[in-house]
Amino acid sequence: MVLYILAKDGTELFFEIKAPKPNKGQCLEVTQRLLRFHLLRGQNRPQVKAYYAMPYNPYGATKFDYKWSYTINYTPFNDAVVIGHDFWEIIGGKTAYTYILHLTGYPEKKQTNATTKGRIRQRNKMK
Repeated sequence: MVLYILAKDGTELFFEIKAPKPNKGQCLEVTQRLLRFHLLRGQNRPQVKAYYAMPYNPYGATKFDYKWSYTINYTPFNDAVVIGHDFWEIIGGKTAYTYILHLTGYPEKKQTNATTKGRIRQRNKMK
């Protein structure tokens, strides 16, 4: 999925949104698409910014926590990959990611899952 945003300052933002665990072929393909965005617009950064965006990070809260080797090795990871909080902050502001988590009930689900796992461990110890 591609998301295009024209910012108030005239900056064009292109996001190629994908799942956080692509295979090597998908990484190479998305890198070509990011380059194509710049080619079609005839401009480089900062006028045009193309990103490989992942709506969430299955490995942790920050980009530093991300561990999927294909993405790290076969995309411009440091320059063009935005994950989780970073992605939502760019498109929706500083509180967007927290707000989305709140809307989905994610913090409550996470806490509930941890409580359930604790109860299962306690039951297993009693046996």
